[in-house]
Amino acid sequence: MKQYQTIQDSNGKDLFVLVPIADFEQMTGRDSNGFLYDDESDDDLVELDYEPSDNDGATIPFGVVKIKLENNVNLLGAWRIYRNLSQQEVADKLGLSQGAISQMERKDSKPQKKTLARFSSVYDCEIEQMY
Repeated sequence: MKQYQTIQDSNGKDLFVLVPIADFEQMTGRDSNGFLYDDESDDDLVELDYEPSDNDGATIPFGVVKIKLENNVNLLGAWRIYRNLSQQEVADKLGLSQGAISQMERKDSKPQKKTLARFSSVYDCEIEQMY
């Protein structure tokens, strides 16, 4: 068994244990970004139906994806947060209300490509990165 360094109180009672990050990640089952390790094997995989799309080649920055998952928003909301903009700032740039921006950022919202084109200019990204 590994010996870890401890931090003790003035009475000599152990308060904390210093653990190398690799050991901590193994103990918690999470990587350095906080995501659970994938322990699936190829036997666990199933075939899924797939329809090619015009955004198949688009890549999305990890920061945007992380924001999307952590904040329960769609890609519009994730891009806004990634660019450090408020809903009101985006609304002002697009000539819309803050409420309209809020509705479009709901997870179940599916804005039209024409709408996404307007947002992509504000967020400095490609339309294909927004859906």
